[in-house]
Amino acid sequence: MTRLIRRSSLFVPAHVPRFVAKARLSGADAVVLDLEDSVPADQKGNARAGLPDAVRSLAGTGTVVVRVNSGAELEADLAACAAAGASEVLLPKVDSPEDVARFRKLCAGAGCTPALSVLIETPLGLTNLAATLAGGPIRTAALGVEDLRVELEPFAPGDSPESATLMHAHVTAVLAALAAGVLPLGLIGAIGTISDLDRLRAGAATAWRMGYRGTYCIHPSQVAVHNEEYAPSAADLRWAGAVTEGAEEAAREGRGAFVVDGAMVDAPLVERARRILRLAPDRGQTGGGPGEPMSGRES
Repeated sequence: MTRLIRRSSLFVPAHVPRFVAKARLSGADAVVLDLEDSVPADQKGNARAGLPDAVRSLAGTGTVVVRVNSGAELEADLAACAAAGASEVLLPKVDSPEDVARFRKLCAGAGCTPALSVLIETPLGLTNLAATLAGGPIRTAALGVEDLRVELEPFAPGDSPESATLMHAHVTAVLAALAAGVLPLGLIGAIGTISDLDRLRAGAATAWRMGYRGTYCIHPSQVAVHNEEYAPSAADLRWAGAVTEGAEEAAREGRGAFVVDGAMVDAPLVERARRILRLAPDRGQTGGGPGEPMSGRES
């Protein structure tokens, strides 16, 4: 997998210029200009027409992604993406490799070749996920959890934990993405959590340990939490640094194993340390405000 840092991806309705302007200051690793769920049907045309200006206004802020509609409006959306020079498209409601093939065919017709990220929002899409990702190239994959909940969780939202089936879906998505070299994005909990940031943080921390490497946001207040939680902690970075230094010394001395913090370290742990270091954002990475550490959590 290439080194892709995508801790926070902030959805913004593409037809509301003031929200696009606020997104520029959010610190998100990616801004997702939305042509789909957050745009009313009678505003879709305005959103497409304004897309070039929206993309230009976000230049220099990090990655700009456009979420398109998956149905009859996809062709018109991709024409707008081509006119805007969109570098990445988020395709929702992906159920099979055929959906990706259709997307690429329509891209060719529109004269654009954006990178592709996908949202999986049905049990069928989850069942076919490994095959869909194997057809690549796909940059990121995420579950559309609220859509999945419609079929998997027949109870009112609230403080109830995720159902066992939904947790299985999360694990399935992470494993399929990692096996295909695709960055898995996801959150344990509701994407709509805005006021209870402690709850949001707990869900993000669980997701990070499960294998997710970032998530989507619907409000700027969520960005800082995700930028912190979807990154190695300072303690993990210290350990990884000590292990890689120890590995270099051991290699010079012709040893295959060595000791760090009183524990034996060999090849698998060295690779784990290198992976941790690759997941650390650069100091200049978009995300976080002035004076905020970019290396992740302290503990």
